[in-house]
Amino acid sequence: MPTLPWSTRGSLPPTYACFVTASQQLVRWPWNLPAQLWRLRGLRIQLRDTRGVLGFAFAARLRDRTIWTVVAWLDPDAAALFAKTHADAFGTFAPQTAASTDVSWSCLAEELPVTWPDVHRRLDAAAAGRCHSGALPTR
Repeated sequence: MPTLPWSTRGSLPPTYACFVTASQQLVRWPWNLPAQLWRLRGLRIQLRDTRGVLGFAFAARLRDRTIWTVVAWLDPDAAALFAKTHADAFGTFAPQTAASTDVSWSCLAEELPVTWPDVHRRLDAAAAGRCHSGALPTR
């Protein structure tokens, strides 16, 4: 599985509560993969230059046409501002996406970087409908 490893953009005290967003996208057709991977390159550049980003990583399983992203933010407002200012760019690729699952949660800065097993567990739970907020059910 090709990955772009965690890129750290900032640091905070270990007990600072930050905000994490993750997504899983199923690319509609194999011939859409090059454009989606190019979009990831552009997203990486944008995230690298965005205030409020603490870190990010990307992964892809090309044979399954699946792409994952995870981004840690200073707070939910930073994530919302990024999404709002880049809404047109995201909309361009919507027709190329067959399905998408998105989750968000809070964690402490000391829990960064977020691990891929944690991201996959949260996305799987959201896709299965076991939770509606993106947070895992309590035990």
